[in-house]
Amino acid sequence: MQTVTPTVPTRPARTAARRFGYLMAAAVNGVMLYVFNNLLEWGFPDFLTEDFAKLLPIVNLSLVASIAVNLTYTAFDPKWYHSATQALVAFIGLGVAVRTLQVFPFDFASYRGFPWETLVRVVVTITIVATGIATVAETIKAIAAFVKGD
Repeated sequence: MQTVTPTVPTRPARTAARRFGYLMAAAVNGVMLYVFNNLLEWGFPDFLTEDFAKLLPIVNLSLVASIAVNLTYTAFDPKWYHSATQALVAFIGLGVAVRTLQVFPFDFASYRGFPWETLVRVVVTITIVATGIATVAETIKAIAAFVKGD
């Protein structure tokens, strides 16, 4: 009987795959930056109001921060740094979600028959709670990893 032992990728292979993932995440965020900054000009989606322009600065900050963080991971990625920067990006994301509720740049008047506004407000509120928890969790992970020397 022949036994097959699964091979585990070597550390350099896993590191290369992780770096590729970071580059892809940065690229996707770059595309999103372009798209979000052109939505009003494109008139898409039709439920987005001109008030979206008030939300755009913090959305841009969030996307640029994510791009920068992912690019730094390609060269420097200890656990403490990864968690600390994830906490920072989550904190900015929390600001985006809060600002979204404040500005609420959506008009669902032409979408009758379903309470879209209520649904979106509930989803954004859940996002605020989840992102707040993620910010705290990543901060704790960063401190723990730093203390351990990871």
